[in-house]
Amino acid sequence: MLESRIRVLWWTHEFWPSIGGAEVVEAELAMGLKERGYALSVVSQQSGRLPAVDDYAGIPVARFPFHTALETRDVAALADLQLRLRR
Repeated sequence: MLESRIRVLWWTHEFWPSIGGAEVVEAELAMGLKERGYALSVVSQQSGRLPAVDDYAGIPVARFPFHTALETRDVAALADLQLRLRR
């Protein structure tokens, strides 16, 4: 029998390895959810030289350039981000 798992999409401004109070708490909460069997994925703002696709202790992390698309009001970029998020 297949075990049903709760899937969680954690959407946050920044995530590990960015370090700050919120990021440290989020990383600890993410690990706690993973340890309890939740299927967790993290989405955050792409910043600096961090990779667009990453992994934090077995938790997939995807970073997207939301701010750039919004600041430039690039409709095509926003549509592309929406499509990539769905995937």
